[in-house]
Amino acid sequence: MASRIEIDINAVRNTNYKVPGIENTVENIEREINMIRWRIPNEVLDESGIRDRLEKVSQDLRRVERKLGDIYSVTSNNVSQYMNLEERLTKNAEQFQ
Repeated sequence: MASRIEIDINAVRNTNYKVPGIENTVENIEREINMIRWRIPNEVLDESGIRDRLEKVSQDLRRVERKLGDIYSVTSNNVSQYMNLEERLTKNAEQFQ
């Protein structure tokens, strides 16, 4: 018995369209963290170690943004390739009917 993998390509494509919005939300959160950091006096930032922790959070958020961008690009490319392949296979199958 052969294995069969079914992909709802429309669901994948529709879900992928949400990724840039999520990426934008992460960017906005990073921006807000930076604004909060600028409002805290330097003495407090330095003495409590908050500056380093906020910088680490900002770095982590930038990393998440990059990964989301990569996910979006790869998924978009794969959806396109899948749809093109499916179209070609359908045309080839029609020739044998």
